[in-house]
Amino acid sequence: MKLSWKRRFLNILSTPKPTTFQHYLFQNDQEITPDGKNLRGIKNYNDSTFLSGYKLYWHKSGSTWQAKEIAFFKSDFNKLLKDQKVSYDDFKDSIKHDKQNKQKIIVKIDCLPDHLKSIILYSIGTFETQHTKIKPVKKGKVFHGQIRFENLCAVELGALLFVLDLPQECCHKLGMGKPLGLGSIRINISLLLSDREKRYKELFAEWDTAVEKSEKSGIDEFRNEFARFILQATGEKAPGSEPCEQLWSIERMRQLRRMLDFTNRPSDEKTKYMELGEFKERKILPSPTEISS
Repeated sequence: MKLSWKRRFLNILSTPKPTTFQHYLFQNDQEITPDGKNLRGIKNYNDSTFLSGYKLYWHKSGSTWQAKEIAFFKSDFNKLLKDQKVSYDDFKDSIKHDKQNKQKIIVKIDCLPDHLKSIILYSIGTFETQHTKIKPVKKGKVFHGQIRFENLCAVELGALLFVLDLPQECCHKLGMGKPLGLGSIRINISLLLSDREKRYKELFAEWDTAVEKSEKSGIDEFRNEFARFILQATGEKAPGSEPCEQLWSIERMRQLRRMLDFTNRPSDEKTKYMELGEFKERKILPSPTEISS
């Protein structure tokens, strides 16, 4: 089977580990003390504490998402060779043996010509199930879309605009591979409001009578209405001249804004996946605002 090499392999994405409770549960640093190789005072599921928050991924450079090696059980790799009618010798320069598991071999992707890379690509999901194959969108691509709405009050429209129109330094995350640095996007919006009464009074008045509020002030009008509603409902107060600015200044929103900050994102090294040995150390998950750029 011949496949386009425009598709790529993702590094393995681990599943959540409930035993890593030092990340999922809020920890009080002042109650934690070293105890040999371990830490004393870490909260677990039997203690009185609360969840740390929602899972969200940092923005990254996007330079380390591709898998460079793929491990196969020898029996599965031999089935792949037979299925694709190729020999072991075709791969011999790109194969190394797994020292920890003698039943496995490791194929180095970068050493392969494109036609053999396509064979490895074909194996994903059939002869190898740990990796995922994707066809990523190139950096800098622009997409256009529309969200149509009706019968929204000012607060509801403001809520929609608030989640789409982030602060200038922030970006959303979209699609597969988010924990590896893929999917960082910036959304630029314009708002078009139709005069419903005039629309039904005139035959050709659909968009001729629409009011375009693409100016920042027009969009902020609704965003501030939503922010004002939230602040009044929660009774929270924060510094800022505008309701939107105040909402982004309360503690949990400050943490969210730090994680969405693409312009001042931390280095990849500071937000890398933990190695297997590091889990034993029970490292406490710091708050986003504690991570410097």
